[in-house]
Amino acid sequence: MRHIDSLITCIIILLFNGMPLWADQEDNSTNRPTAPTQPSSAGQQAPSSTNSKATPQENTATSQQDRALANDFINRSQQALRQVYASDQLITINLPKGKTYGLWQDERLGLLKGAVILLAEQGNHADWPKYMHKLRQQLPLKGWSTLAISPPSPSPVIMKARKTSSPDSDKANAIDADAKQENKPSDNKTSTNPTPNKTDNEKQQNSANNNQPKTDIKEGTGPKKQETESEKRLPIFKVTSKLQEKYASNVNELMKSAHQYGQEKTTDKVFLLAIGNSCSFLLSHLKKHPDDYTGIILIDCKPNNWSPASTSVEPLDKLKIPVLDLEVNKTSQYSRWSQLRKAASIKAENPSYRQRLLISMSYDSTLDKRILKYVSQWVDAVLDAIKRAEKAAEEAAKLQQQNTGRPRKISK
Repeated sequence: MRHIDSLITCIIILLFNGMPLWADQEDNSTNRPTAPTQPSSAGQQAPSSTNSKATPQENTATSQQDRALANDFINRSQQALRQVYASDQLITINLPKGKTYGLWQDERLGLLKGAVILLAEQGNHADWPKYMHKLRQQLPLKGWSTLAISPPSPSPVIMKARKTSSPDSDKANAIDADAKQENKPSDNKTSTNPTPNKTDNEKQQNSANNNQPKTDIKEGTGPKKQETESEKRLPIFKVTSKLQEKYASNVNELMKSAHQYGQEKTTDKVFLLAIGNSCSFLLSHLKKHPDDYTGIILIDCKPNNWSPASTSVEPLDKLKIPVLDLEVNKTSQYSRWSQLRKAASIKAENPSYRQRLLISMSYDSTLDKRILKYVSQWVDAVLDAIKRAEKAAEEAAKLQQQNTGRPRKISK
């Protein structure tokens, strides 16, 4: 009996110890992913989300979502633009063909002196960090309202030129194709004529000559002919004088409209400032409108491929308008174009021409401060000189009236 009792107690102990292991195995079996059920037939497969193709309705839904995201991005970018530029800064400038935008800043000194139009370098926007941003933000603190504009893109002029030049290229391609067709029959005739049978000696001579390098001049001209034929097929675009004049006229209309806007918003004292390769546009504009501006300012002048006269000095050789010419260079030497501008002003005997050299190895914030100092002091000096001249003219007119109003003394 004792042996039976001990055996029963052992069995009970084993049962209690094995219960947690069975429970763990059952939990693992329930958490373990089940294998996909195989189809009943051999040719069928279970449907999967990756292999299924999107329906047209799903495609339209995704395209609508993309459009909604794009519109949301545009709205947020416009809101950010409005936060950066206040509503009184972003203005619309009406042009003869269309419209453009500019950045306007009212003077914040409390004493309006006039307006300064800032023409950015071609390819840069109206708030470009180099030169433009500092000038348009700091000149209003000195009593000058600023209007920052940028030259229009030449893309419309280029696209129109491509459209007008496409018939010419098609005509050239047609001529080239006709010439090829005319050459083909002649080649066929030569190939159809049977060649006489050559002897073994002649074959050996021809094979020996073929192994030697040929020094014929006509062979060198073959690749050149191929290049010219490919050039006829490809549309070639060049900046011609007509395109330059057309694009320069667009920039001219922009500056003219900007001058009218600045004059209406402020006084008749309007200065025109150009930066980099836009200086050539300013000079060509000044030839057509020499009396519109109180003075002009040239900063770091560079040549321009889109200007009819890239390094022209006209009309500086004829006019006596106040000019501030700031040359930026790495060395203490003036460029050739700046020397020509100075020589033209000397020829015109212009006493209001000032040229200064700013030595700078690379662009930094100190260069902006130096340029702002020169520009602000110079426009104030020009305005003071104009006021003194106007005051002197008024005093001279009063003296003349007094002299004409006095009775003449009769001599005995």
